[in-house]
Amino acid sequence: MEFRFSTITGCSTTTMNISEEEDQGLYQENIVFSTFYILVFIFAVPGNALALWAFFRQESTSSSKEQL
Repeated sequence: MEFRFSTITGCSTTTMNISEEEDQGLYQENIVFSTFYILVFIFAVPGNALALWAFFRQESTSSSKEQL
């Protein structure tokens, strides 16, 4: 099997012109979203663990356990 690679000559590459202000805004937006999702994760994991603990600790005759 033979592989051939060819290049296109005369083709120019373009770059995105992002100003420094826009770049700083994107950075801050990423920090805000990252912080938000980390906080959601930190509160959600113990909250779900508590819900599971309460679910398994209730009596087996409980109506909510019968429905599930």
